[in-house]
Amino acid sequence: MDPPSMLDAAQRSDAAGPTDMGADPRDMAPQDPDARVTADMDLESGPDGMLPAPPDAAPVPDQAVLPPPMDAGPQIEGVANNECAGAIRIEADGTQIIRGDTSEADATLFGIPDPGEWGPDVWYGFVLDATTEVTLDIVADGDWDTYLFVYGGGCDGLEWVAENDDANGAGLNSRLTQVMPRGRYAVRVAGFDEDEFGPFTLTATFSEPVAFDDAIFGATHNSYSGGARRSIEAQLDQGIRLLEFDVHDDDYQNRGDFRIGHERPGDEVDHNPPNPPDDALTGWLLTVAEWSLENEGHSPITVVLDMKDNVANNHRFSEGNLAALNNKIAATMDRQLLAALTVPPRGGGWPSVGELRGRILVVISGDEASRRGYRDDEGFRPAVALNTLGHVVEVHDDGDDTLWYWHGRYASATDTVVWLNHGRYDTGIDPAVAVDQNGVVVEVHKHQGRSRLYYRVGRISEDGRGVDWNSSHDYDDGILPTIQFIGPSRVREIHQSQNNRQRWYREGVINVVEGTIDWQAHGRTDDAMPDKTQAQASINGRIRRVEVRRRDADNRLRYRTDDGPDAPIQYPQLAFVEGQQGDDWIGDDIRFFAAESGGEGDEFLREWMNRGGVARQWHYDEVNPDLVSQFPATNVPFAQWYVDHLEALDAVAP
Repeated sequence: MDPPSMLDAAQRSDAAGPTDMGADPRDMAPQDPDARVTADMDLESGPDGMLPAPPDAAPVPDQAVLPPPMDAGPQIEGVANNECAGAIRIEADGTQIIRGDTSEADATLFGIPDPGEWGPDVWYGFVLDATTEVTLDIVADGDWDTYLFVYGGGCDGLEWVAENDDANGAGLNSRLTQVMPRGRYAVRVAGFDEDEFGPFTLTATFSEPVAFDDAIFGATHNSYSGGARRSIEAQLDQGIRLLEFDVHDDDYQNRGDFRIGHERPGDEVDHNPPNPPDDALTGWLLTVAEWSLENEGHSPITVVLDMKDNVANNHRFSEGNLAALNNKIAATMDRQLLAALTVPPRGGGWPSVGELRGRILVVISGDEASRRGYRDDEGFRPAVALNTLGHVVEVHDDGDDTLWYWHGRYASATDTVVWLNHGRYDTGIDPAVAVDQNGVVVEVHKHQGRSRLYYRVGRISEDGRGVDWNSSHDYDDGILPTIQFIGPSRVREIHQSQNNRQRWYREGVINVVEGTIDWQAHGRTDDAMPDKTQAQASINGRIRRVEVRRRDADNRLRYRTDDGPDAPIQYPQLAFVEGQQGDDWIGDDIRFFAAESGGEGDEFLREWMNRGGVARQWHYDEVNPDLVSQFPATNVPFAQWYVDHLEALDAVAP
């Protein structure tokens, strides 16, 4: 799977309701580690995973009955609930099982959320007298394709709340779970199109919501090691809902995958079936994802990737950098993934456990450089370029004479940049960059020790995996180089003399195949030096601008657009980042925390749990009387004391 598909995973919107929580390409604004989410989002215009609040529902009348009918027209004989006005009342208490049939019904045509071409439908309704977690599960007799809608208010003023097609991609049936406030609701069971209809079973469950961060889950440490832990499938069958994999990048370039193991790849890894037969991370993640698909409606699973190597320092995708890790997460988790970017910052509230059923969360743990590098980037003297296709290229030096770049795409709907790829490309300082409409990239920089200038020609790769750079070439003496395209395959470079403030220019023609520039005109100039920190291009008929900067307080790289937020340059936040003891950079975007059970670890976790964090204790191999976190991760999940302990804690059921 290539990075464009990874981008799809980060941006996906199925418009299918709260159990289909992918992220939308329009809302791929990177999360700011130092700012809380303040914008309201909804399922129609924001990421599905944001779990919107339903529309304000009408107050419950003294006599809790469904609202009076609207002018719905004649009813079909034998199908009393063919229209909203004839909706069958569901008692909002416990679990209710109702048989229904759309075979003889009509299709309702009205614009909530759009008329569409849905199949025949029937209607139900319920009244909530308090905030309630509602699960609606439609199972068709046979293989017809169901579609489920929920509306708030009365039949004469319905407001869309949620919808679902294929139960998060698990089949043709429909299922959604959502926390709904006090009020009146209508349920519409339809076919996906006019040829889809038939009998079905509707199961409606009403319960008090439990937020994810208020729940306790069974968890294991070094989950791949077998022995007392048994297989991954056995752990999941038992109700374990946090798994930890130790991840190494050894020989990624030849293998094309990360590998799991304790101290080294393969160390303490149990390959006995049904565990995967090798150490490749992909197989272990797929084991979890496939179990998830086969066990529809399971309580949420958290997968911790404990990075044993500094993946952030890998120079390119092919070497196993964080872009490659993001790609693995997206490729294996697919629609089950709850992307971190769809969840509010710590303290902003979590979805309920019920709303997260069928979902998988991924957490990056372990090596600090990897955790921090996934979250944001440090750099100096940044420069940026933008082309008419929305490709964005940023370059900077790291303060240690090494040059790095970011490649991303401009998201016009939200005026944000989706930063997809990151890599090292040279040594030097003071870089500048330009990119044309064909994806040809030209970069210039100064030598780190001399006043010698160099250039590189590259091209945005066809597979989306960053920039393919050619060799570096020196071309002049000077400082503070800049570069711009002035025509097809033509560039103009301006720099300052190393001896005085005189500016000089060069113009040249690019040989893309050879990766060289034929420099032609050359001389003094009074032209102003272009501002390399800003770029603009006409995208879909509108001028778009991107500006990059270094934040003085911590040297973190930031960007902004004309109408978008000031935000960090960072990977699409598919995974959550874990905070650990000793981290001095924890912001509100850090929601997960981990430490060894007991002593100072408990003190660290207690502090962050009190501040809204979700905690994991590893080596939880005996009852800890001082602290129980959301994830007491043990090495002995089948030991009777642990089973009894989870039951006593009222841990989340499978």
